[in-house]
Amino acid sequence: MRARRLKSLLAFASVLAIASPAAANTIGARIYIQPWDPHTPTRDAVQAVYDDRAAISGSIDGAWNTARMKAEQVLPPLFAEYDIGDGFRLYDINLTTNPITGYTLRQTGPDTARLEFTVSGTSLEASIRTPGPAPNGLDPRFRVSADLVVDVEIAFSTDPAHLLRAGKVNAVVKNVGIPEGRNDSAKVIASAAQIANDVVAFFSGTDFEQKLLNSINGQDLGQQGLQPEIDSGLETLNGGFARMPQLAVLLPKAVWADHDRVTFYFAPPPVAPTATGALSGAITWDPGQVAGACTQVAITGAVQTGPRPLRTSDGSQYGAPPTVTLGAITSFATGAGSCAYRVDGLGLGVPNALTVSSSFAPVGGFATGSPYTGNAHSAAVITPVGWDDAVITPNAANRNFTIMRGVAAGAGVGARTSEGDLRRPIGPGDEKKTPGGAVENTLKTQKSRVVSPAPAAAAAAAAAGKAGAH
Repeated sequence: MRARRLKSLLAFASVLAIASPAAANTIGARIYIQPWDPHTPTRDAVQAVYDDRAAISGSIDGAWNTARMKAEQVLPPLFAEYDIGDGFRLYDINLTTNPITGYTLRQTGPDTARLEFTVSGTSLEASIRTPGPAPNGLDPRFRVSADLVVDVEIAFSTDPAHLLRAGKVNAVVKNVGIPEGRNDSAKVIASAAQIANDVVAFFSGTDFEQKLLNSINGQDLGQQGLQPEIDSGLETLNGGFARMPQLAVLLPKAVWADHDRVTFYFAPPPVAPTATGALSGAITWDPGQVAGACTQVAITGAVQTGPRPLRTSDGSQYGAPPTVTLGAITSFATGAGSCAYRVDGLGLGVPNALTVSSSFAPVGGFATGSPYTGNAHSAAVITPVGWDDAVITPNAANRNFTIMRGVAAGAGVGARTSEGDLRRPIGPGDEKKTPGGAVENTLKTQKSRVVSPAPAAAAAAAAAGKAGAH
């Protein structure tokens, strides 16, 4: 199983959706599994075994509330007597942060996403020591507010016990407002405008941002910071995922970080069908209508080796299922216009979607051309006798076919003008003209077809077919 998981890493990464950012009040987690049985291969819809719309944001909310209270205590002493420029120095500093007001989630790579959250109304209030005297003997005091935007790298893993973990944390101050004077001195001091400009430059500057980032990460005093707090919350989630027995036997196939959640998709590993199944029966034809030999009939079976791959995080769109083509036909003549056949090497006990084809040629018949009806000519078509050859489950015996002469027609300009217009053949089934003269049986879902020579070559092909039938 470990080797299968390692092999699945490339496939896991190759189908990741690099999604556009999506804003949400909460960010959740979802796990899809895809139960699948090769005996009933079309029953492959995914199932959501876990879906919590606030699973990730809940962990981050709690981590942020812990980290921000520490930052409010740690950061002000770091900037005591800090020179913000022009000789203005800070003291009596208060930092106020708030709960998270919104999230944005986007995928950034094959195994990472960026989770951004905004803390509105973050404010810094401080008194300013000025180089010169202050009015009324009081130092001016200002408050400035802004939005604090924090982004957290979320890393994904193919290990069900550690699907999510937190990576780097960054912070930036945006939308800084106009400083507000908090006392009379701040409103009347001659240098108020200059102080306000310096406060704004300080609040939005890299020095403040870096120290703020360090404080919420606990780097300045060695305290537990935001990233470990988030990781701790995610580990609680991972513990719940690890207890899901379905994930132990499935492979991680894809992950999406879009809209309002991170979605994981697990599916079963591909299966190798037991290729010992057989299909047998008789093939008959009227030598007066078609000419050929059993060696001109081909039959193979396509076996589905896994479920359809999920393509979208909402569970609504799938790709084509993986299949393997099996089977080799042998035959021997049993008379003029008949033979016995056997197809070996088919998938045993599982559905095999048959492809049946023949290069028999029509004998006689006709060819017409009309702007209204299009071009019509005789063609040979192979059809099952009394059974549906779309899908069979080997072993299967007495599955007989007949080859008859029919009519294939092209498009005209009359009432029936679609490409591949159909005409009633001489025998069961309708045929549809395909490029190269092939005719497809449209009453069955399998890919049965015949190769129909051009009318001018029909006589020569018929003679050759009769000679090969013995």
